[in-house]
Amino acid sequence: MPKNYSGGDMSEQSSRLGELAEKFATMQSLPAPDIQWLITHLEKCYSKQDVYTADMRFTIHEVTAHLNKRSSANYRTDSTTTMRLIRARYNEGYRLEDFCKVIDTKCREWKKKPKMVKYLRPSTLFGKEHFEEYLQQASTDGPKEPEFSERPSI
Repeated sequence: MPKNYSGGDMSEQSSRLGELAEKFATMQSLPAPDIQWLITHLEKCYSKQDVYTADMRFTIHEVTAHLNKRSSANYRTDSTTTMRLIRARYNEGYRLEDFCKVIDTKCREWKKKPKMVKYLRPSTLFGKEHFEEYLQQASTDGPKEPEFSERPSI
């Protein structure tokens, strides 16, 4: 039996979703069959949630390790939020080198500014809103520090 993201069996999750759908339908005065699409959709979303290729897992680990080293932080490589952000940018075509350029550029810029150090975090660096801007800034910044080649490996 496949496991869902929280470790339980998918049949348990399906059963619970069915119970919730019936309760929701009763509360909203909707017929239960109208809710079946939602249940099916949620099951598909949850079953796809754990799909990480070996290359993607490697990238997530290396990006997080590089961020920790450069920013003196201690972000977990298995954090759901961090994994989701890196996976989203990875699925857009960005790769390890792109993430490291962004990290290096923003660490050089923000580590010297006490008010900005708090923004050296995955949600700021890898968010959809600014990632491409930070990457473009990295390509126009001039000489890079050699620390990228010193990043830890698994």
